[in-house]
Amino acid sequence: MTFSPPETPAEEPVAPEPVAPAASPVAPASPVVEPRPLVPPAPVHWTKSPPAHIQVTESLASRALRPQKLLEDREGLSRAYSSPNNVYVRGNVVYVAGTQLNRSAGEAMGDLFSDVKLPFVGVSGSRRFAELQQALASHRTVTTLVGHSLGAAVSLEMAQRRPELATTSYGAPVMDVFAKSSKSVPNRFANYGDPIAMFDTNATPAVNMGNPHAFSNFTKTSATDSSKGYENADGSVTLFE
Repeated sequence: MTFSPPETPAEEPVAPEPVAPAASPVAPASPVVEPRPLVPPAPVHWTKSPPAHIQVTESLASRALRPQKLLEDREGLSRAYSSPNNVYVRGNVVYVAGTQLNRSAGEAMGDLFSDVKLPFVGVSGSRRFAELQQALASHRTVTTLVGHSLGAAVSLEMAQRRPELATTSYGAPVMDVFAKSSKSVPNRFANYGDPIAMFDTNATPAVNMGNPHAFSNFTKTSATDSSKGYENADGSVTLFE
């Protein structure tokens, strides 16, 4: 007889026990931040000119209409002598240069010819008179004319035609040999020994040891407005420079 070993029953597979997932770390709660009230920035007061990036935000019109330091007559006349058309307009004043000997030969001869004709036919036909007329036509706000030498003669001639214009003259070729008048006369100034203004007895005298026909030693300011421009009725702005 043959004996077989007893059969061992097959073991049933055991399912693995479920593993709980590891808990994720809990982030700490963020603190609650209360909103701060908005505080308007403090106004900036410039002790000097503002930086360039601030300056560019200002319009040309606002710069032109900003009150300016009043221009002395001698500075305005110097700019007129440097101007191509012999006049310089600033604020309510036209400054008119005299004979230009340092310009081209044609312009210098024209001015000298106007000087020669002055005692006989006046200056109304001169180039300088036309230049002043053009300046007045372009700038209606002008109330005062300031001239030197030939420019002074032109200014005085224009004021006779337009009495509303005030004048200030330096070294004017005026024939006024009478005693000082009791009437009010335009502001006229001349240095002692000035050969051009030697017959203007009503001029306020001064001394210039260098050039008696110069105007640089006078410190008068005729301007009451030296703005660099003005606003027109249609809202546009006219700039002098």
